[in-house]
Amino acid sequence: MRLFRYFSASLKIVMLFLIFVFLNASVSAIDYSNVDKHALSAPKDVEENLLSLTNYLVNPFKSEKDKIRSIFRWITENIEYDIHAYLNKSFSAIDPEEVLKKRKCVCEGYARLFKRMTNIAGFESDLVGGNSKGYNYEIGKLFSDQNSHAWSAVKINGQWRLLDATWGAGYIDKNKRFVKSFNEYYFLTPPKELIQSHYPLKAKWQLLEGKKTRQEFENSVYIKSAFFIYGLKIDSHEELRINADSLLKITLKGPEDVQIVSQLIYGNTELNSMFTFEQRYKNKFEINVVFPESETYLLRVFAKRKTEPNIYQWVLDYYINAKNKSSGTVGFPDKYSSFEDFNAYLFYPINKFLKPETIVKFKLYVEDVEEIAIISNEKLNILKRNGNIFSGDVFVQKGETIIAAKLPNDKHFSYLLKFSD
Repeated sequence: MRLFRYFSASLKIVMLFLIFVFLNASVSAIDYSNVDKHALSAPKDVEENLLSLTNYLVNPFKSEKDKIRSIFRWITENIEYDIHAYLNKSFSAIDPEEVLKKRKCVCEGYARLFKRMTNIAGFESDLVGGNSKGYNYEIGKLFSDQNSHAWSAVKINGQWRLLDATWGAGYIDKNKRFVKSFNEYYFLTPPKELIQSHYPLKAKWQLLEGKKTRQEFENSVYIKSAFFIYGLKIDSHEELRINADSLLKITLKGPEDVQIVSQLIYGNTELNSMFTFEQRYKNKFEINVVFPESETYLLRVFAKRKTEPNIYQWVLDYYINAKNKSSGTVGFPDKYSSFEDFNAYLFYPINKFLKPETIVKFKLYVEDVEEIAIISNEKLNILKRNGNIFSGDVFVQKGETIIAAKLPNDKHFSYLLKFSD
């Protein structure tokens, strides 16, 4: 298949090895550090039975939310997911006393233990059963035994809230091993966000005024917890499956301190990064995608804060059916880090491959720079400036063409984008 001409093994993106990693950063404005410290310091003797353990966890606190947090945090730290039972569909402890003794269970065991302990503490709570877009989730095969799941609802200060101790405790990695890694996000998750990954069999546990149908749940974008942690919002495409022509543009909304990258995947193969191009304009991220063949692709999006190390977190997936392949040689220009540092936005040309010995129109937005130059065959062509907009017609020659920017009082240009012939 001609598609494989475009594969580039050397351009693998490191963050794809982290696709099962959940963020540990707090998503709540409330500081639970003292509550967590207490919960994680439970003496061995109080852990011998549920009554003494629950009393230890809740007694120091007056706030109902703190009491629930203490129980949740102890469970997520001390109960291991029974990956062997899950993978082999074998028996695992679900009775709360047995779970406490074995310290290992599947999702139902987590939910039943949470219900028993919160009931002992005087709270009204319930086990919520349904389907989830978790481990083993496959598009089109959502509602199977592999996707059955259980989580929890608890009434705090007269209001029902949702949480998932199983997903809060850790995750299953690509080697089918359970990795203990506390995920703050699944403690009192907002219902409008949890419904993206958890679909309860009883509609009342959606805790939403406008209930989602099962079909709507299955068809919605595959969103990970990091998507909400980073404050991202869907702007252009709300459904998981997209029918596209030769060029697709997807837009998201998000804070200015967040950066995104994307990866186009065919089967199990990551395609060359030139098939996706991300840029930001005002409060929107644009993800541009071209397709080398008329095939079905997975578009995976990652995000991080600008101040974080260069490790991106998986935030969402789209499933794309490209009806028409792009004509000619296609791809997007190579980006340098300065492109995002200067908050640049490219209007045109968007194609990486420029026809040599022709006049090409250039237009881009760049903040706080003095000059923008087009460098072709070592010749410098300065674009006209109108505020932060730079534009001009440039005769491009064979070889590489570079867009470069110069800061005020700087003698040197910084590369922003690179094109080929």
